[in-house]
Amino acid sequence: MFKNILIPTDGSERATTAVKHGVDFAKEIGAKVTGLTVTEPFHVWSLKPSQLEHARRIQEAFENPCREGAWRRFGRSRLG
Repeated sequence: MFKNILIPTDGSERATTAVKHGVDFAKEIGAKVTGLTVTEPFHVWSLKPSQLEHARRIQEAFENPCREGAWRRFGRSRLG
């Protein structure tokens, strides 16, 4: 019936439970799982060129923990 199941998460405990149930369901029916995480956009307002590198580091500091959390959540839920 389903070949691919999209499982979004925001990293909350409730979403983590939903990920586990979604992965279990996919295993039962032999479907592939695609995980999706979404974070708030990082906005850069008007900056001087000399400030861009600092803004880039701030953006990485914001995005990296989100990305790592997603890998931890979906890494624990691998299929097969």
